Amino acid sequence: MDRFYTEGMPEDTKTLTEGVFTPEEFLAQAKIAGDEVAEQYGYVLDRYLEQEGGFLFYYFGNVDQIGHVRWRSRDPEHPAYDPAADAVHEDLIPTLYEGLDVIVGQTLDRLEAEAGLGDGGGEEPLVIVMSDHGFASWRRAFHLNAWLMEKGYLTARSADPFADEGFLLNVDWENTRAYGIGFSGLYVNLRGRERDGMVTAAERLALVQELKEELLALVDPETGERAITEVQLREDYAFQQQTAIGPDLVVGYAKGYRGATESASGEAVGEVFSDNDSAWSGDHMMDHRTVPGVLLVSRPLGRPARGIADLAASILAEYGVEEFPTLAGGAATGSL
Repeated sequence: MDRFYTEGMPEDTKTLTEGVFTPEEFLAQAKIAGDEVAEQYGYVLDRYLEQEGGFLFYYFGNVDQIGHVRWRSRDPEHPAYDPAADAVHEDLIPTLYEGLDVIVGQTLDRLEAEAGLGDGGGEEPLVIVMSDHGFASWRRAFHLNAWLMEKGYLTARSADPFADEGFLLNVDWENTRAYGIGFSGLYVNLRGRERDGMVTAAERLALVQELKEELLALVDPETGERAITEVQLREDYAFQQQTAIGPDLVVGYAKGYRGATESASGEAVGEVFSDNDSAWSGDHMMDHRTVPGVLLVSRPLGRPARGIADLAASILAEYGVEEFPTLAGGAATGSL
């Protein structure tokens, strides 16, 4: 019996970001992992066709993981671009997508043959190709907590970056009104929710609206570009069940920008803007309107899907389930 990866993402990106593997060694390992997934898909597709109907979902993550750590090979303007190491791989990402196109084509051929379309009969099979996000070069990092500190919304216990262990341990909560954790989440230090909350419920909405205005007006002094192109208040979310414990604002970074890793892990001290000089050079934690994904279908859906948020209801409708499960409050919706 052959060995295959069973834990976590099979492409070992850490070997590259930590300098253990060269780019060539990482790509060799990632190809082994990607080939395994493609081979296993063939087995799964065979089992699906044997049962004559149903629903098959399959995930290919190879392009995603390689894209994160090798995207700069197609971006000579990236701060960490190395002509000697990267130019040789300039066609890498397009070639990976071409490989997925081949799998899609093979799938369509198999399904059409099983349906007897070549003999003039059968129903055209439905194949949906969907990404859960787009992708772009990540050139500049924005340290949300450092910006909040600079603007007086957050106070650190120590201004020494070496004393900041992250995980919000360096935050002076008695003098902090807002803080960031995770890549896009901005929270109010709300009384009654946070242990040392200082912002009242009555003050909250005015504060988040103020933060939104300031973030949308923010310009990177190095590039002269807007760093943030969308900010959503929790009141804007489609789902409302768990918003009370979720972010008060979700930050949509401009194409080419992303939240700094240090801020995401709860550090408070650092540079507000910095070049991304890491091997992790591509990302998608940006405003989805500027870094869109793809949604392709082999035939028109009976219930059209404008995007990923509508897709679940559209798929259910293909199986005769017209009413999508209701959200809190009892209202039926066609959105995720």
